[in-house]
Amino acid sequence: MPEFFKFAEQNPYLVFWFAVIVCMLVTHLVWCVIFKLPNRFLRHRNIMKNGYPPPHCDADGDFKPLPEKDDDE
Repeated sequence: MPEFFKFAEQNPYLVFWFAVIVCMLVTHLVWCVIFKLPNRFLRHRNIMKNGYPPPHCDADGDFKPLPEKDDDE
């Protein structure tokens, strides 16, 4: 551990940027575990239950346009 502190005293900018990168990686990992994995699981369950796309959507998941009605009839 004393070697690290000696290195940190000699290279403060390098240690600062290393700490920033580590914080960014940890934040991204936490975001993936807390938000992305549950989202993918819930999306999987929803598609298994209801199918995709729903009847009111096209293949991209956008709402289908309403059919035009002829007023001539």
